[in-house]
Amino acid sequence: MMLWWGSILFTSGIHVSLIWLLSNTFMLPPSTEVSPVAMMLALSTEPEFTQNLEQDPVVGITQNINEPIVEQLENQPEDISDMLTAPEHSNASLIVERKVETAKKEPTKVKRLQQKVMTPRQPISEPISESPSKPSAPAAATSTPLSGESHQVAAAANSDSAHNQKSKMNWKSRLQGHLAGFKRYPLSAKKQRQQGTASIRFVVNTEGYVLSAKLIKSSGIAALDQESLAMIKRAQPLPQPPAELLSNGQVTLTMPIGFELKNKRW
Repeated sequence: MMLWWGSILFTSGIHVSLIWLLSNTFMLPPSTEVSPVAMMLALSTEPEFTQNLEQDPVVGITQNINEPIVEQLENQPEDISDMLTAPEHSNASLIVERKVETAKKEPTKVKRLQQKVMTPRQPISEPISESPSKPSAPAAATSTPLSGESHQVAAAANSDSAHNQKSKMNWKSRLQGHLAGFKRYPLSAKKQRQQGTASIRFVVNTEGYVLSAKLIKSSGIAALDQESLAMIKRAQPLPQPPAELLSNGQVTLTMPIGFELKNKRW
């Protein structure tokens, strides 16, 4: 409303100024001639010159001067008012508010466009083809021989251990037969009918000689324990141990030695 009233005051001021300018520019200078009233009275006495006076160019000039002034005054302000007056609209304030709102919304649109432009494209997840999974078949094929080799190695180790165990059992049986030939029953224990079993641990080298001997478990009778250690030393050289049982050129063995009176030889 303030803008509308301001435009009306502005246009009215322009109208007044234009009227004042036009009136000053086209105003006739003060003439020394006789006023039209006196002229008409003087001419009325001479009727024959009335026609000439009516056709006097001075009167025509005044008419021509007055007519453009009126036309200019009538036409000029209308043009200016048309140019300067704002169109009357009942919803002028609403239009201004809408323009302001649209001006506020434009930055948000720009921000949204920037966000759309700046957002990186997400990588398109392509369907994984099943062809890369095919090389797993050779892996399985290669794993099969590996498992077979491991089984073979395990079987070979088992066979070696079984062979070693068998060799040890054979050597131990021969060793027991050899020691039985050097075994003596102590007389004191025999008279007292004492019996028992002592456990001896001894170390034998490649040639069958005893490097060391030790009582691991006592028989409970000192005479029987002493005889067990003496028997190992008397029986040297012992049967040579097999090479697969040797470790650093020697082998350690634990053997029980029993004394029983049922044996007729003693």
